[in-house]
Amino acid sequence: MAFSINRITLLGNLTREPELKMSKAGKPILKFSIATNHSIKKEDGSYKEIPTFHNVVVFGSQTEWLSKNMTKGTKCYVDGRLSISEYTDKDGVQRKWVEVFANNCIPTASKGAKTEDTSVEEPKEEQKAEQGVKSSDIPF
Repeated sequence: MAFSINRITLLGNLTREPELKMSKAGKPILKFSIATNHSIKKEDGSYKEIPTFHNVVVFGSQTEWLSKNMTKGTKCYVDGRLSISEYTDKDGVQRKWVEVFANNCIPTASKGAKTEDTSVEEPKEEQKAEQGVKSSDIPF
């Protein structure tokens, strides 16, 4: 057997609300799409953002949690494999449908979400004095 790899990693924003459905076997399936961007340099030296849209399918135990915790605009990390399906449309034309079957799907932040301030303030001189620490004792 020949060695091959089918792996894709994406970081982008959801372009629509996720859709939670059940398979015929009663298993949850989550479908959504995300947009990623790449830039091209124009003749005038400025850059133009070009979006690419990806259809994502998630199976298994994480689907229900993701459906409740992701909305349109959520930034999401997706790791999985590409799947290409072929079908004939109603006019008899052969078409292809590309999807990412996600192994891992991690929402990182929602669009416009407020992030918690985790910065640490430098202790004031009187606090340092209370702890017996002098400015000259600090190596930086």
